[in-house]
Amino acid sequence: MIVLRRSFFLLIVTSLITSSAAFCASRMTVANGDSIGAKLWEERADSAQTALDKNFWFSQAELYYSNSVYGKTRNYWWQAHALDALGMGYRRTGDSFYTGRMTALDQGIAGSGGFTDNYYDDMEWMALALLRSYEATGTSYYLNQAQSLWTTIKGGWSLSPGGGGIRWSTNTMYKNIPANAPACILACKLYRDFGDTANLTWAENIHAWIDSNLVNHQTGVILDGISYSGSVGTPNYGSYSYNYGTYVGASLELYQVTHDTSYLSEAVKEAGTADSIFAPTNGILRSEGTGDGGLFNGIYMYYLANLIREPALNDTLRVRFEDFLLTNADTLWNYGQRPGVGLFNDNWQVPPTGIVSLSVELSGVTTVEAVAEMYDDSALTAIQPMGSAIPQMFHLYQNFPNPFNPTTEISYRLSAKSFVTLRVYDVLGRLVSTLVNSKEDAGSYTLTFSGVGLASGIYFYELKAGDYSSVKKFALIK
Repeated sequence: MIVLRRSFFLLIVTSLITSSAAFCASRMTVANGDSIGAKLWEERADSAQTALDKNFWFSQAELYYSNSVYGKTRNYWWQAHALDALGMGYRRTGDSFYTGRMTALDQGIAGSGGFTDNYYDDMEWMALALLRSYEATGTSYYLNQAQSLWTTIKGGWSLSPGGGGIRWSTNTMYKNIPANAPACILACKLYRDFGDTANLTWAENIHAWIDSNLVNHQTGVILDGISYSGSVGTPNYGSYSYNYGTYVGASLELYQVTHDTSYLSEAVKEAGTADSIFAPTNGILRSEGTGDGGLFNGIYMYYLANLIREPALNDTLRVRFEDFLLTNADTLWNYGQRPGVGLFNDNWQVPPTGIVSLSVELSGVTTVEAVAEMYDDSALTAIQPMGSAIPQMFHLYQNFPNPFNPTTEISYRLSAKSFVTLRVYDVLGRLVSTLVNSKEDAGSYTLTFSGVGLASGIYFYELKAGDYSSVKKFALIK
């Protein structure tokens, strides 16, 4: 047995404090080095969509039930996200099943109360889903409905009080992130699709109001909103992953249409802030409830995936966010769904035991589809198929599964030919196994570690390659 050096022991302690990943299967490779990531997530997305349709679709009303035991159907905001999930499935597969469901759901929404609502944020999500449906299918009906909603949404803007901002609802002066960040995203998309500079101005003004009133640019903390009584505003310090996700999305959209790097910087900063707020312990997003909050994590994951796909994002940040996204998505898939049923839980670390709400299910579907879409994006530079290209940087991935019994897979990538050591240690720093101790070419690698003959407990694995060194923790549970 070899006793670890003090520096390595300190590195272990540091990794315990700062580690933001529990496990990540998405980059695992088959023996011949071919990538299974894209195929894996496509299969998962198909399975998630099947479970959504089987457990929630109510054909008579042409709407989705609000929960898995066929509760009430009409929840305008949730139906908007269901339409968006169907659109994601269609963009990924081109399968006419999705366009058929989109048409039916569109009719169900129209027939059960129409496309307008008392809440501006709800209408913004419906307009976004309709606009993306138009972008995917070319059906002008979707565009007409989206543009009609946009006209109504702009009516929620008022300079007084607060110097601007869109109200949360038609009967309140509460102005918040939910009513403004999605509106900024919508305005950007309309500008990008049709070139109307008035929509770009709307997007810039909305974003400027958010920045001036709801974002602490020193700490990165984002307020939920401000309640106004006359000209007096009372901040609401509520913190939700939804708010960070939509702000990241709005900032990224503005960067993409203006090429102003300050917007990209804001998106990156808030994505990093959200990691520390909403996944402070083991890197897994916390539950935000089973009501409207059930959708929040999926929304954050969707816009984080969009940020990862942005070509201008540097590789170091891309890998960081990629790890966070895939760690959470893998946790959700492997631990947060009911086996054989496909029902997701609001706590992504354990399967659901009771009724599952549509909001929670849609959060899972959106997350899985976002990862599948990310893998399908040929512009993405950081997520390379294993063995298909020279990686842009050194990186040690979290093992999967974790915890494990008796075997787990460890992956890493090398950006240059290097002498590589990969060793496993127990919690006291004693050498357990040397997995690699040789010179290796640049590329991506996966190997299997067996815990047969070892006691249950916490272990660490360390990769060294040239000047690169990284340590990760894993658990053997028998």
